[in-house]
Formats: sequence, structure tokens, C-alpha cells
Amino acid sequence: MKVQRDKITAYCISQDWDLLEVYEDPGVTGATLDRPAFNQMMIDAGNGMFDMVLTYKIDRISRSLKNLLIFVEDTLKPLNIALKSVTESFIDTSSPEGMAMFQVLGTFSELERKQITRKLSDARIKKSDGGGYAGGYLPYGYDVLKGKLIINEGEAAIVKQIFAYRKDGYSLRQIVKELNDKDIPTKRNGKWNAEAVRYILSNILYTGSITYGGKIVKGHHEAIVSKILFNKVQIKDE
Repeated sequence: MKVQRDKITAYCISQDWDLLEVYEDPGVTGATLDRPAFNQMMIDAGNGMFDMVLTYKIDRISRSLKNLLIFVEDTLKPLNIALKSVTESFIDTSSPEGMAMFQVLGTFSELERKQITRKLSDARIKKSDGGGYAGGYLPYGYDVLKGKLIINEGEAAIVKQIFAYRKDGYSLRQIVKELNDKDIPTKRNGKWNAEAVRYILSNILYTGSITYGGKIVKGHHEAIVSKILFNKVQIKDE
């Protein structure tokens, strides 16, 4: 981010432009335009605080062609604000030629985003097909070490107790009360609720299996409960 900021600053100096503000959203995905600094920039634009948006690359705004066009056509254009790029000097939405190049480059940015998304999805599917942990929400009872699920002994004991309660006829509400009365925290140190308990009781991962894309395969992780016990508690919802 510092390199991009320095490049933008240097470019403004070279063009004798006043740099009003640098808007950054570190760690926030560019897949959406709903970002804190970006939203502030839109507020400042509406207040007439600047007449140009200068970006390091247009994909820093968004890799989605739809979002880019909405940003330029529906937001900047009515305010007579141009979009320019430091590294793509041919991008200048204040001219017909620059606008055309903007649309072309936006198309390729979106294509790249979709290719990256597909590759990541394919990698997850391949990993899960082999029984590996494909990432995502970390289930209560497990930790991750070098990309593999390993049992968290303390949490695993609670998982076993939850299944035991259910097997003995406890309702979800009763299980929640037992856990909260004993001050047992959730994975994120919060309070238990019925949906969190339901998720555990219905998650086949606890039997040593992995489910992904509708497929169930034997996992590389250790089971916490037996398949027999798991099947016994799969009763009607409450």
C-alpha cells in the first residue's frame, strides 16, 4: 500500500495537482464497493471536494466491470469527476477514447478475478475430494495446524457432552442452558444459542468425514463422535 501511495503522490507532484486525500481500505476485499474509505470518498465527492479520482490501477477500485461502470457512470460522471490511473495513463474517463480503454481494461480485470475465483474453488474441491480440510469456518472441537484439522481436547470434550445430552433426550434449549450455566464459551468466546448447538449436532465432520459440494468423503482428521451416535441424534428439528 505504501508503494501505491508514494506513486500516487509523486504522480500528482509531476502534474502539479493538489492531492486532497488518500483513501485506503487495507484488508477489505475489492469485490464490493461498500468499503469504509471508499464510502467516505463518495461523501467527499458529493460535497464537491475534488474533481478527479486518481488510482494506482483501476482494479484497485474494483475487479468487477459492473461495479466499475456503476462507479464511473452513476457516481463520478454526474458530478463531473474524472477517473485516471497512474500505471494506465491511457485511462481517462473525461474523454471518449479514455472511457473506451477504461471499459476494455475493466473487462480484463473482471476476467482475471473470475479466473482466480475458479482456481481457488477448484483447489478446495480437489483438497476436499482427498479428505482434506478445505478451509472456511473452523468447527468447534478442532484447531488447524499446517492446513490440517487437529482435535482441541478441551472443546472436543464439550462436543461429546453435547451429543450425550441430545442422546439422553435434552432439547436444544436445555443443552444451551447447561453450557451457558457452566460458563463454557463458544469458539469465539461468546454465549451458546440453539443454532450453534444444532450446527454441531448436524455436522458430519465430527464423525471423521468431510462434506463439500454435496459430497461426503473420509477425512484426514480424527473423529470426535462415532457414526452410530451421530445417527442417533439426527431427530426432528425443534
